Amino acid sequence: ASGSGKSLAARAILGLLPPGLQQIAGSVRYADRALRGEVDFRGVRGTEIGYLFQDAAASLHPLRTLAAQFDECLRVHTPRLPARERQQRIGQALTEVGLAPGEVDLRRYPHQISGGQRQRMLIALTLLTRPRLLIADEPTSALDPVLAGRICALLAQRVAESGMALLFISHDLPRVAQLCTRILVLDEGELVESAAADALLRRPASVAGQRLAAAAQMPRHAQAPDLQAQPMVVAQGLALAYRAGWRWPWQPKPAPALQPLDLCLRRGQRIGVVGSSGSGKSTLARGLLRVLPPVAGSVNWWGTEVTHWREPRLRALRPRIQMVFQDPYRSLDPLQRVDAMLAEAIGCGAQEPEGAASSPPSPVALLESVGLDASALSRYPTQFSGGQRQRLAIARALATSPAVLVCDEATSALDLATQAQILELLDTLIRERQLSLILIAHDLAAIERLCDTVLVLDGGRLVEQGSPAELYANPRSPALRALLDARMLS
Repeated sequence: ASGSGKSLAARAILGLLPPGLQQIAGSVRYADRALRGEVDFRGVRGTEIGYLFQDAAASLHPLRTLAAQFDECLRVHTPRLPARERQQRIGQALTEVGLAPGEVDLRRYPHQISGGQRQRMLIALTLLTRPRLLIADEPTSALDPVLAGRICALLAQRVAESGMALLFISHDLPRVAQLCTRILVLDEGELVESAAADALLRRPASVAGQRLAAAAQMPRHAQAPDLQAQPMVVAQGLALAYRAGWRWPWQPKPAPALQPLDLCLRRGQRIGVVGSSGSGKSTLARGLLRVLPPVAGSVNWWGTEVTHWREPRLRALRPRIQMVFQDPYRSLDPLQRVDAMLAEAIGCGAQEPEGAASSPPSPVALLESVGLDASALSRYPTQFSGGQRQRLAIARALATSPAVLVCDEATSALDLATQAQILELLDTLIRERQLSLILIAHDLAAIERLCDTVLVLDGGRLVEQGSPAELYANPRSPALRALLDARMLS
Protein backbone atom coordinates (compact mmCIF):
# COMPACT_ATOMS: atom_id res chain seq x y z
CA ALA A 1 0.00 0.00 0.00
CA SER A 2 1.00 3.66 -0.12
CA GLY A 3 3.70 4.45 2.43
CA SER A 4 4.70 0.80 2.96
CA GLY A 5 8.33 1.39 1.97
CA LYS A 6 8.36 -0.06 -1.57
CA SER A 7 10.12 2.88 -3.20
CA LEU A 8 12.54 3.38 -0.30
CA ALA A 9 13.69 -0.23 -0.50
CA ALA A 10 14.24 0.11 -4.25
CA ARG A 11 16.08 3.43 -3.98
CA ALA A 12 18.39 1.98 -1.35
CA ILE A 13 19.67 -0.48 -3.99
CA LEU A 14 21.20 2.46 -5.90
CA GLY A 15 22.09 4.62 -2.91
CA LEU A 16 19.37 7.13 -3.73
CA LEU A 17 17.83 7.51 -0.30
CA PRO A 18 16.32 10.95 0.41
CA PRO A 19 18.16 13.41 2.68
CA GLY A 20 17.93 12.55 6.35
CA LEU A 21 17.52 8.82 5.74
CA GLN A 22 20.42 6.42 6.01
CA GLN A 23 21.04 2.71 5.85
CA ILE A 24 21.57 1.37 9.38
CA ALA A 25 21.82 -2.37 8.73
CA GLY A 26 22.27 -4.94 5.98
CA SER A 27 24.09 -4.69 2.66
CA VAL A 28 23.43 -4.31 -1.07
CA ARG A 29 25.08 -6.77 -3.45
CA TYR A 30 24.97 -6.68 -7.23
CA ALA A 31 26.60 -9.27 -9.52
CA ASP A 32 28.41 -10.87 -6.57
CA ARG A 33 29.95 -7.63 -5.36
CA ALA A 34 28.98 -5.36 -2.51
CA LEU A 35 27.92 -1.77 -3.21
CA ARG A 36 29.22 0.18 -0.26
CA GLY A 37 29.86 3.78 -1.28
CA GLU A 38 28.90 6.47 -3.76
CA VAL A 39 31.66 5.44 -6.15
CA ASP A 40 30.26 1.89 -6.34
CA PHE A 41 26.71 3.16 -6.86
CA ARG A 42 27.74 5.58 -9.62
CA GLY A 43 29.50 2.74 -11.41
CA VAL A 44 26.24 0.84 -11.93
CA ARG A 45 23.63 3.60 -12.18
CA GLY A 46 22.17 3.99 -15.63
CA THR A 47 24.39 1.44 -17.38
CA GLU A 48 24.10 -1.72 -15.27
CA ILE A 49 20.98 -0.79 -13.29
CA GLY A 50 18.25 1.44 -14.66
CA TYR A 51 15.76 3.13 -12.35
CA LEU A 52 12.38 4.08 -13.77
CA PHE A 53 10.83 6.62 -11.42
CA GLN A 54 7.10 6.98 -10.86
CA ASP A 55 6.95 10.75 -11.29
CA ALA A 56 7.90 11.55 -14.87
CA ALA A 57 7.31 15.29 -14.41
CA ALA A 58 9.88 15.44 -11.60
CA SER A 59 12.34 13.10 -13.37
CA LEU A 60 12.52 14.94 -16.70
CA HIS A 61 14.36 18.26 -16.74
CA PRO A 62 11.75 21.03 -17.14
CA LEU A 63 14.14 23.49 -18.82
CA ARG A 64 15.63 21.14 -21.45
CA THR A 65 13.99 19.78 -24.57
CA LEU A 66 13.20 16.09 -24.83
CA ALA A 67 15.71 15.70 -27.65
CA ALA A 68 18.51 17.17 -25.53
CA GLN A 69 17.75 14.81 -22.66
CA PHE A 70 17.71 11.71 -24.87
CA ASP A 71 20.95 12.70 -26.56
CA GLU A 72 22.64 13.47 -23.22
CA CYS A 73 21.67 10.07 -21.82
CA LEU A 74 23.38 8.23 -24.66
CA ARG A 75 26.42 10.52 -24.76
CA VAL A 76 27.04 10.02 -21.02
CA HIS A 77 26.42 6.26 -20.82
CA THR A 78 27.50 5.19 -24.34
CA PRO A 79 30.09 7.81 -25.38
CA ARG A 80 31.46 5.69 -28.24
CA LEU A 81 28.12 5.26 -29.98
CA PRO A 82 28.05 7.21 -33.30
CA ALA A 83 25.52 10.02 -33.68
CA ARG A 84 23.54 8.17 -36.36
CA GLU A 85 23.19 5.10 -34.15
CA ARG A 86 22.13 7.31 -31.27
CA GLN A 87 19.27 8.68 -33.35
CA GLN A 88 18.27 5.19 -34.47
CA ARG A 89 18.22 3.92 -30.90
CA ILE A 90 16.12 6.89 -29.77
CA GLY A 91 13.59 6.28 -32.55
CA GLN A 92 13.42 2.58 -31.73
CA ALA A 93 12.89 3.28 -28.02
CA LEU A 94 10.04 5.70 -28.75
CA THR A 95 8.35 3.21 -31.06
CA GLU A 96 8.60 0.49 -28.43
CA VAL A 97 6.69 2.57 -25.89
CA GLY A 98 3.89 3.32 -28.34
CA LEU A 99 4.93 6.72 -29.68
CA ALA A 100 4.69 6.78 -33.46
CA PRO A 101 7.26 8.82 -35.43
CA GLY A 102 6.20 12.45 -35.38
CA GLU A 103 3.56 11.93 -32.68
CA VAL A 104 5.58 14.00 -30.19
CA ASP A 105 7.98 16.72 -31.31
CA LEU A 106 11.22 16.09 -29.41
CA ARG A 107 11.96 19.81 -29.58
CA ARG A 108 9.22 20.29 -27.00
CA TYR A 109 9.69 20.55 -23.25
CA PRO A 110 8.19 17.99 -20.82
CA HIS A 111 5.39 20.32 -19.69
CA GLN A 112 4.19 20.64 -23.29
CA ILE A 113 3.10 17.00 -23.60
CA SER A 114 0.45 14.98 -21.76
CA GLY A 115 1.09 13.08 -18.54
CA GLY A 116 0.89 9.72 -20.28
CA GLN A 117 3.28 10.84 -23.00
CA ARG A 118 5.72 12.08 -20.35
CA GLN A 119 5.66 8.70 -18.65
CA ARG A 120 6.32 6.90 -21.94
CA MET A 121 9.18 9.29 -22.67
CA LEU A 122 10.72 8.46 -19.30
CA ILE A 123 10.36 4.72 -19.93
CA ALA A 124 12.05 5.08 -23.32
CA LEU A 125 14.82 7.19 -21.76
CA THR A 126 15.47 4.58 -19.07
CA LEU A 127 15.62 1.69 -21.56
CA LEU A 128 17.96 3.56 -23.92
CA THR A 129 21.09 2.25 -22.20
CA ARG A 130 19.76 -1.34 -22.18
CA PRO A 131 20.43 -2.03 -18.48
CA ARG A 132 20.93 -5.53 -17.09
CA LEU A 133 18.59 -4.79 -14.18
CA LEU A 134 15.59 -2.49 -14.38
CA ILE A 135 13.91 -1.16 -11.25
CA ALA A 136 10.47 0.02 -12.36
CA ASP A 137 8.71 2.09 -9.69
CA GLU A 138 5.01 2.31 -10.60
CA PRO A 139 5.80 2.73 -14.33
CA THR A 140 2.19 2.36 -15.53
CA SER A 141 0.28 4.34 -12.90
CA ALA A 142 -0.13 7.38 -15.21
CA LEU A 143 -1.04 5.33 -18.29
CA ASP A 144 -4.38 4.15 -19.60
CA PRO A 145 -5.01 0.36 -19.51
CA VAL A 146 -4.15 -0.10 -23.20
CA LEU A 147 -0.75 1.55 -22.89
CA ALA A 148 -0.12 -0.03 -19.48
CA GLY A 149 -0.61 -3.46 -21.02
CA ARG A 150 1.66 -2.55 -23.92
CA ILE A 151 4.43 -1.31 -21.60
CA CYS A 152 4.22 -4.43 -19.46
CA ALA A 153 4.40 -6.58 -22.60
CA LEU A 154 7.48 -4.60 -23.67
CA LEU A 155 9.15 -5.19 -20.30
CA ALA A 156 8.30 -8.89 -20.43
CA GLN A 157 9.77 -9.07 -23.94
CA ARG A 158 12.99 -7.35 -22.80
CA VAL A 159 13.28 -9.83 -19.93
CA ALA A 160 12.74 -12.81 -22.25
CA GLU A 161 15.00 -11.67 -25.11
CA SER A 162 17.90 -9.96 -23.35
CA GLY A 163 17.83 -11.64 -19.96
CA MET A 164 17.25 -8.32 -18.24
CA ALA A 165 16.25 -8.73 -14.60
CA LEU A 166 13.19 -6.78 -13.46
CA LEU A 167 12.19 -5.42 -10.07
CA PHE A 168 8.64 -4.20 -10.60
CA ILE A 169 7.08 -2.00 -7.90
CA SER A 170 3.33 -1.61 -8.11
CA HIS A 171 0.10 -1.59 -6.15
CA ASP A 172 -1.74 -3.38 -8.99
CA LEU A 173 -1.64 -6.99 -7.78
CA PRO A 174 -3.09 -8.60 -10.95
CA ARG A 175 -0.62 -6.65 -13.13
CA VAL A 176 2.31 -7.73 -10.95
CA ALA A 177 1.20 -11.36 -11.05
CA GLN A 178 0.94 -11.18 -14.84
CA LEU A 179 4.49 -9.85 -15.22
CA CYS A 180 6.46 -11.31 -12.31
CA THR A 181 7.24 -14.79 -11.04
CA ARG A 182 7.58 -13.86 -7.37
CA ILE A 183 5.90 -11.17 -5.27
CA LEU A 184 7.04 -9.53 -2.05
CA VAL A 185 4.39 -7.69 -0.01
CA LEU A 186 5.47 -4.80 2.23
CA ASP A 187 3.38 -3.24 4.97
CA GLU A 188 4.54 -0.28 7.08
CA GLY A 189 8.17 -0.89 6.16
CA GLU A 190 8.11 -4.61 6.93
CA LEU A 191 8.19 -7.61 4.59
CA VAL A 192 5.01 -9.50 5.52
CA GLU A 193 4.70 -12.00 2.67
CA SER A 194 6.81 -13.58 -0.09
CA ALA A 195 5.34 -16.15 -2.46
CA ALA A 196 5.02 -17.25 -6.07
CA ALA A 197 2.85 -14.85 -8.04
CA ASP A 198 0.09 -17.33 -8.86
CA ALA A 199 -0.18 -18.58 -5.28
CA LEU A 200 -0.26 -15.09 -3.76
CA LEU A 201 -2.89 -13.88 -6.24
CA ARG A 202 -5.17 -16.83 -5.51
CA ARG A 203 -4.87 -16.79 -1.72
CA PRO A 204 -2.82 -14.04 -0.08
CA ALA A 205 -1.75 -15.01 3.43
CA SER A 206 -1.02 -11.56 4.88
CA VAL A 207 -3.57 -8.92 5.82
CA ALA A 208 -1.84 -6.42 3.49
CA GLY A 209 -2.06 -8.84 0.55
CA GLN A 210 -5.73 -9.48 1.28
CA ARG A 211 -6.40 -5.73 1.32
CA LEU A 212 -4.75 -5.32 -2.08
CA ALA A 213 -6.80 -8.16 -3.53
CA ALA A 214 -10.04 -6.84 -2.05
CA ALA A 215 -9.41 -3.27 -3.22
CA ALA A 216 -9.69 -4.39 -6.85
CA GLN A 217 -13.41 -4.94 -6.27
CA MET A 218 -14.93 -1.48 -5.94
CA PRO A 219 -18.64 -0.74 -5.40
CA ARG A 220 -20.50 1.11 -8.12
CA HIS A 221 -22.40 4.36 -8.33
CA ALA A 222 -25.48 4.09 -10.55
CA GLN A 223 -27.57 7.17 -9.78
CA ALA A 224 -28.99 8.87 -12.88
CA PRO A 225 -28.39 12.62 -13.26
CA ASP A 226 -31.18 15.12 -12.61
CA LEU A 227 -31.71 16.71 -16.03
CA GLN A 228 -33.82 19.49 -14.49
CA ALA A 229 -31.11 20.63 -12.09
CA GLN A 230 -29.35 23.98 -12.50
CA PRO A 231 -26.54 24.00 -15.09
CA MET A 232 -23.21 24.74 -13.44
CA VAL A 233 -20.66 24.56 -16.26
CA VAL A 234 -21.71 24.58 -19.92
CA ALA A 235 -19.47 24.35 -22.99
CA GLN A 236 -20.82 24.79 -26.51
CA GLY A 237 -18.70 24.04 -29.56
CA LEU A 238 -15.59 24.30 -27.39
CA ALA A 239 -12.33 23.86 -29.35
CA LEU A 240 -8.88 24.23 -27.80
CA ALA A 241 -5.33 24.42 -29.10
CA TYR A 242 -1.90 25.06 -27.62
CA ARG A 243 0.34 27.82 -28.90
CA ALA A 244 2.52 26.50 -31.70
CA GLY A 245 5.10 29.27 -31.58
CA TRP A 246 6.54 30.98 -34.60
CA ARG A 247 5.91 29.48 -38.07
CA TRP A 248 6.39 30.44 -41.70
CA PRO A 249 3.32 31.94 -43.44
CA TRP A 250 2.96 28.90 -45.71
CA GLN A 251 3.09 26.42 -42.86
CA PRO A 252 -0.34 25.08 -41.82
CA LYS A 253 -1.78 25.87 -38.43
CA PRO A 254 -1.54 22.98 -35.95
CA ALA A 255 -4.65 20.89 -35.51
CA PRO A 256 -6.68 21.72 -32.37
CA ALA A 257 -5.84 19.62 -29.33
CA LEU A 258 -9.59 19.37 -28.74
CA GLN A 259 -12.16 19.37 -31.52
CA PRO A 260 -15.47 21.24 -30.94
CA LEU A 261 -17.67 19.54 -28.35
CA ASP A 262 -20.64 20.30 -26.10
CA LEU A 263 -20.83 19.61 -22.38
CA CYS A 264 -23.37 20.48 -19.69
CA LEU A 265 -22.61 19.77 -16.01
CA ARG A 266 -25.66 20.19 -13.76
CA ARG A 267 -25.87 20.58 -10.00
CA GLY A 268 -25.09 17.27 -8.32
CA GLN A 269 -24.11 15.58 -11.60
CA ARG A 270 -20.95 13.48 -11.96
CA ILE A 271 -19.38 13.38 -15.40
CA GLY A 272 -16.47 11.06 -16.16
CA VAL A 273 -14.08 11.73 -19.04
CA VAL A 274 -12.12 8.73 -20.34
CA GLY A 275 -9.70 8.16 -23.18
CA SER A 276 -6.18 7.03 -23.91
CA SER A 277 -3.12 9.11 -23.16
CA GLY A 278 -3.04 12.27 -25.29
CA SER A 279 -6.75 12.09 -26.17
CA GLY A 280 -7.45 15.59 -24.80
CA LYS A 281 -8.88 14.84 -21.34
CA SER A 282 -6.69 17.26 -19.38
CA THR A 283 -6.93 19.81 -22.20
CA LEU A 284 -10.71 19.75 -21.81
CA ALA A 285 -10.37 20.42 -18.08
CA ARG A 286 -8.07 23.39 -18.73
CA GLY A 287 -10.58 24.79 -21.20
CA LEU A 288 -13.54 24.41 -18.85
CA LEU A 289 -11.59 26.16 -16.09
CA ARG A 290 -10.52 28.87 -18.56
CA VAL A 291 -6.86 28.17 -17.90
CA LEU A 292 -6.51 27.57 -21.64
CA PRO A 293 -8.35 30.12 -23.83
CA PRO A 294 -10.63 28.55 -26.46
CA VAL A 295 -10.08 28.98 -30.17
CA ALA A 296 -13.78 28.45 -30.83
CA GLY A 297 -17.01 28.00 -28.91
CA SER A 298 -18.08 29.29 -25.51
CA VAL A 299 -17.79 28.46 -21.80
CA ASN A 300 -20.50 29.41 -19.29
CA TRP A 301 -20.26 29.30 -15.49
CA TRP A 302 -23.58 29.46 -13.64
CA GLY A 303 -25.34 31.05 -16.61
CA THR A 304 -22.61 33.65 -17.22
CA GLU A 305 -20.45 33.43 -20.33
CA VAL A 306 -16.78 33.68 -19.33
CA THR A 307 -15.24 32.80 -22.69
CA HIS A 308 -13.44 36.09 -23.15
CA TRP A 309 -13.08 37.20 -19.55
CA ARG A 310 -9.64 38.27 -18.43
CA GLU A 311 -7.96 36.98 -15.30
CA PRO A 312 -9.12 39.73 -12.85
CA ARG A 313 -12.79 38.99 -13.59
CA LEU A 314 -12.26 35.22 -13.62
CA ARG A 315 -10.57 35.38 -10.23
CA ALA A 316 -13.85 36.39 -8.58
CA LEU A 317 -15.56 33.16 -9.69
CA ARG A 318 -12.64 30.75 -9.50
CA PRO A 319 -13.23 29.80 -5.84
CA ARG A 320 -16.50 28.18 -6.92
CA ILE A 321 -14.80 25.75 -9.31
CA GLN A 322 -11.73 23.94 -7.98
CA MET A 323 -9.36 21.34 -9.40
CA VAL A 324 -7.57 18.37 -7.86
CA PHE A 325 -4.54 17.65 -10.02
CA GLN A 326 -3.07 14.28 -10.93
CA ASP A 327 0.29 14.84 -9.29
CA PRO A 328 0.26 16.18 -5.69
CA TYR A 329 4.07 16.17 -5.80
CA ARG A 330 3.91 19.15 -8.16
CA SER A 331 0.59 20.78 -7.24
CA LEU A 332 1.54 21.27 -3.57
CA ASP A 333 4.32 23.69 -2.66
CA PRO A 334 7.05 21.59 -0.99
CA LEU A 335 8.31 24.63 0.96
CA GLN A 336 4.91 25.66 2.36
CA ARG A 337 3.57 24.15 5.56
CA VAL A 338 0.10 22.67 5.52
CA ASP A 339 -1.33 25.33 7.86
CA ALA A 340 -0.07 28.15 5.61
CA MET A 341 -1.33 26.35 2.50
CA LEU A 342 -4.85 25.94 3.89
CA ALA A 343 -4.94 29.47 5.30
CA GLU A 344 -4.04 30.87 1.89
CA ALA A 345 -6.76 28.82 0.18
CA ILE A 346 -9.36 29.78 2.79
CA GLY A 347 -8.44 33.42 2.25
CA CYS A 348 -9.11 33.08 -1.48
CA GLY A 349 -12.55 31.66 -0.78
CA ALA A 350 -13.38 34.41 1.71
CA GLN A 351 -12.91 37.03 -1.02
CA GLU A 352 -15.77 35.62 -3.07
CA PRO A 353 -18.88 37.83 -2.79
CA GLU A 354 -21.25 34.92 -3.35
CA GLY A 355 -19.53 32.34 -1.17
CA ALA A 356 -21.34 29.05 -0.72
CA ALA A 357 -20.51 28.90 2.99
CA SER A 358 -21.73 31.37 5.61
CA SER A 359 -18.35 31.31 7.35
CA PRO A 360 -14.92 30.10 6.19
CA PRO A 361 -14.04 26.53 7.18
CA SER A 362 -11.27 25.98 9.71
CA PRO A 363 -8.04 24.21 8.70
CA VAL A 364 -8.64 21.50 11.30
CA ALA A 365 -12.16 20.86 9.97
CA LEU A 366 -10.80 20.60 6.43
CA LEU A 367 -8.18 18.04 7.49
CA GLU A 368 -10.74 16.02 9.41
CA SER A 369 -13.07 16.00 6.40
CA VAL A 370 -10.39 14.21 4.35
CA GLY A 371 -9.33 11.80 7.08
CA LEU A 372 -6.29 13.64 8.50
CA ASP A 373 -5.78 15.09 11.97
CA ALA A 374 -4.54 18.42 13.29
CA SER A 375 -0.96 17.16 13.63
CA ALA A 376 -0.61 17.54 9.86
CA LEU A 377 -0.79 21.34 10.12
CA SER A 378 2.84 21.76 11.18
CA ARG A 379 4.28 19.45 8.52
CA TYR A 380 5.35 19.90 4.90
CA PRO A 381 3.88 18.00 1.91
CA THR A 382 7.11 16.03 1.44
CA GLN A 383 6.58 14.45 4.86
CA PHE A 384 3.41 12.65 3.76
CA SER A 385 2.79 9.53 1.68
CA GLY A 386 1.27 9.78 -1.80
CA GLY A 387 -2.24 9.03 -0.57
CA GLN A 388 -1.97 11.56 2.24
CA ARG A 389 -0.68 14.20 -0.18
CA GLN A 390 -3.71 13.64 -2.39
CA ARG A 391 -5.95 14.08 0.65
CA LEU A 392 -4.18 17.39 1.31
CA ALA A 393 -4.82 18.43 -2.29
CA ILE A 394 -8.52 17.64 -1.86
CA ALA A 395 -8.63 19.58 1.43
CA ARG A 396 -7.08 22.60 -0.28
CA ALA A 397 -9.64 22.39 -3.10
CA LEU A 398 -12.48 22.28 -0.54
CA ALA A 399 -11.12 25.30 1.37
CA THR A 400 -12.98 27.74 -0.89
CA SER A 401 -16.32 25.87 -0.47
CA PRO A 402 -16.62 25.17 -4.21
CA ALA A 403 -19.73 24.06 -6.08
CA VAL A 404 -17.79 22.18 -8.79
CA LEU A 405 -14.83 19.85 -8.34
CA VAL A 406 -12.65 18.84 -11.30
CA CYS A 407 -10.41 15.82 -10.58
CA ASP A 408 -7.71 15.19 -13.18
CA GLU A 409 -6.46 11.60 -12.69
CA ALA A 410 -6.67 12.17 -8.94
CA THR A 411 -6.13 8.49 -8.09
CA SER A 412 -3.90 7.20 -10.89
CA ALA A 413 -0.66 7.38 -8.89
CA LEU A 414 -2.08 5.65 -5.80
CA ASP A 415 -2.17 2.00 -4.79
CA LEU A 416 -5.48 0.14 -5.12
CA ALA A 417 -6.31 0.27 -1.42
CA THR A 418 -5.64 4.03 -1.25
CA GLN A 419 -7.52 4.55 -4.53
CA ALA A 420 -10.57 2.94 -2.99
CA GLN A 421 -10.25 5.18 0.08
CA ILE A 422 -9.92 8.35 -2.02
CA LEU A 423 -12.88 7.40 -4.23
CA GLU A 424 -14.98 6.68 -1.15
CA LEU A 425 -13.88 10.03 0.30
CA LEU A 426 -14.84 11.88 -2.90
CA ASP A 427 -18.20 10.10 -3.00
CA THR A 428 -18.94 11.09 0.60
CA LEU A 429 -17.83 14.71 0.13
CA ILE A 430 -19.85 15.10 -3.07
CA ARG A 431 -23.01 13.74 -1.44
CA GLU A 432 -22.64 15.73 1.77
CA ARG A 433 -21.72 19.03 0.09
CA GLN A 434 -23.92 18.52 -3.02
CA LEU A 435 -21.01 19.12 -5.34
CA SER A 436 -20.86 18.61 -9.09
CA LEU A 437 -17.95 16.51 -10.34
CA ILE A 438 -15.88 16.15 -13.48
CA LEU A 439 -13.64 13.11 -13.07
CA ILE A 440 -10.90 12.68 -15.67
CA ALA A 441 -9.42 9.19 -15.65
CA HIS A 442 -8.34 6.22 -17.70
CA ASP A 443 -9.49 3.90 -14.90
CA LEU A 444 -12.87 2.63 -16.02
CA ALA A 445 -13.59 1.13 -12.60
CA ALA A 446 -13.15 4.53 -10.92
CA ILE A 447 -15.47 6.14 -13.48
CA GLU A 448 -18.02 3.39 -12.94
CA ARG A 449 -17.72 3.83 -9.18
CA LEU A 450 -18.31 7.58 -9.08
CA CYS A 451 -19.95 8.85 -12.27
CA ASP A 452 -23.42 8.81 -13.81
CA THR A 453 -22.32 10.06 -17.25
CA VAL A 454 -19.28 9.17 -19.35
CA LEU A 455 -17.64 11.11 -22.19
CA VAL A 456 -15.17 9.15 -24.36
CA LEU A 457 -12.41 11.15 -26.09
CA ASP A 458 -10.13 9.90 -28.83
CA GLY A 459 -7.61 12.05 -30.66
CA GLY A 460 -9.19 15.24 -29.32
CA ARG A 461 -12.70 14.27 -30.47
CA LEU A 462 -15.77 13.28 -28.47
CA VAL A 463 -16.62 9.86 -29.93
CA GLU A 464 -19.45 8.73 -27.61
CA GLN A 465 -21.23 9.51 -24.37
CA GLY A 466 -23.83 7.94 -22.10
CA SER A 467 -24.20 6.15 -18.78
CA PRO A 468 -21.37 3.82 -17.65
CA ALA A 469 -23.63 0.77 -17.65
CA GLU A 470 -24.85 1.50 -21.18
CA LEU A 471 -21.45 2.28 -22.72
CA TYR A 472 -19.52 -0.50 -20.98
CA ALA A 473 -22.10 -3.09 -22.06
CA ASN A 474 -22.25 -1.86 -25.66
CA PRO A 475 -19.16 0.20 -26.64
CA ARG A 476 -19.45 1.74 -30.09
CA SER A 477 -16.07 3.43 -30.48
CA PRO A 478 -12.74 1.62 -30.98
CA ALA A 479 -11.26 3.81 -28.21
CA LEU A 480 -13.66 2.54 -25.54
CA ARG A 481 -13.51 -1.05 -26.80
CA ALA A 482 -9.70 -0.96 -26.50
CA LEU A 483 -9.93 0.36 -22.92
CA LEU A 484 -12.45 -2.32 -21.98
CA ASP A 485 -10.37 -5.07 -23.59
CA ALA A 486 -7.27 -3.92 -21.72
CA ARG A 487 -9.26 -3.81 -18.48
CA MET A 488 -10.31 -7.45 -18.93
CA LEU A 489 -6.71 -8.54 -19.58
CA SER A 490 -5.25 -6.76 -16.54
